[in-house]
Amino acid sequence: MRKLFWITSSLVLGVVLGSVLAVSELYETDFLARQLDGPRTPADGAAHVEVVGNTEYDFGAMDLGTSDEYTFELRNQGAVPVQLQYVAKSCSCLTVDLEHSSVPPGESTNVTIQWTPQKYAAEFLQSADLETSDPENRYITLVIKGRVTQAVRCVPDAVTINTISTSTKTTINLKVFGYQDQPLRIIEHHLENAEAAPFIDVRFESLSPELLAAEVGARSGVLVKVIIQSGLPPGPFQQDLRLVTNVASVDQLIIPIEGTVKSDVSVIGKKMVDRDGYILLIGSQNRSEHVKTTFSVLVKGSYRQQTQLKIGNLDPKDVLQVSVGEPRDHGKVVVFPVQVEIPAGSRLVSRLGSESSPLGRIELETTHPEVKTLSIGVRFAVQQ
Repeated sequence: MRKLFWITSSLVLGVVLGSVLAVSELYETDFLARQLDGPRTPADGAAHVEVVGNTEYDFGAMDLGTSDEYTFELRNQGAVPVQLQYVAKSCSCLTVDLEHSSVPPGESTNVTIQWTPQKYAAEFLQSADLETSDPENRYITLVIKGRVTQAVRCVPDAVTINTISTSTKTTINLKVFGYQDQPLRIIEHHLENAEAAPFIDVRFESLSPELLAAEVGARSGVLVKVIIQSGLPPGPFQQDLRLVTNVASVDQLIIPIEGTVKSDVSVIGKKMVDRDGYILLIGSQNRSEHVKTTFSVLVKGSYRQQTQLKIGNLDPKDVLQVSVGEPRDHGKVVVFPVQVEIPAGSRLVSRLGSESSPLGRIELETTHPEVKTLSIGVRFAVQQ
């Protein structure tokens, strides 16, 4: 019995070892064949498509507004015709031209991608996708990349300033870069908003070597200093700066500048709104109630320490009672507390802001050289 066991075991072990050696020999033979003969070709009846060269092309530097193209070659390495179909592109600025949708064995077709940059980009990468009948390579993605330059570029190309002071200067620095061998020059400049132009100075300097070196591809540059002087009236500000250059392909640049001019004297409060003018919202009250509310007048800038506040005209002066408290110095701003009262038993009145019921009015007089009077509307009503 023991002898039979050993005989059976030996037979099983021999079969296993034989199988392992056979697989190993087959693998080695296949490996050697691939090393000697190169990649195995697809079996008869299979399609096989390859991109000749790379699936990616670098355009390098391209000027904004120009177009360029590159042609990829696709070759059928299979035994039957391969079917190709263009299915998608990453941007509408690409044009993709597939020469042949069916390619016989051993032949090639071209795919041409044309690229027209729409805006400046330090780097760009776009792609086109093709679907194939190759079972091992169902999709091919062709990629183009590079960077988009301009003959002339302004950084920033638009300016928004949240707060422009009425009493202090505001300076904006614009960097204008030239990317051609011809040195960039600003021949002339124009301010399109004639009303605001007297408050704006424009000066030109050469860009420092450090700023020029930081801009990839720039050969020359000009630093444009836009200085907004004090004295602009409070409210929205808009100006277009037009620069005329010596570069024929970019003869002018237009840089929009906008923001809000704010006075150094302003009003804030929980019931205060600014709707083309300050309005204090008290609302409707019963004449038996005593109404009391407060707001603050803020004074900034170089005149904040010297500015004083006092009550001017009140409307209706027999209903509104207004007092100004002692100013509090918070360093960069001086705050004046203002208290408004409507005593109980006041006469019936409606000042809700309609044509027949105009807003009440509080006028505060100041010693500030640029803001002589603060006029604040009061929306309120005293009812029975």
